[in-house]
Amino acid sequence: MSTSEPEFWQRANQAREKLSLQLSGQPEVSLIDLGLDPNAMFGSTQIYLRVHLRHAADIHQLAIPQEVDGMPVIVIIADYHLE
Repeated sequence: MSTSEPEFWQRANQAREKLSLQLSGQPEVSLIDLGLDPNAMFGSTQIYLRVHLRHAADIHQLAIPQEVDGMPVIVIIADYHLE
């Protein structure tokens, strides 16, 4: 399914909501969104569920899955602050 199809984005948003519910209340998690892998090679169009962690935590202890409903999941370590 192409990322230009509305069905893809509907499925992706449903997977994001499911993952958000699964990880709700985890203080290490600052954001869950959809996007590209910031470490991917130029030109990659793979869309991921991205779990943003405030600091490097034990990913297995947080029970972050590798995929949700067919959407791959990646972890980004970043402690965001207002500037």
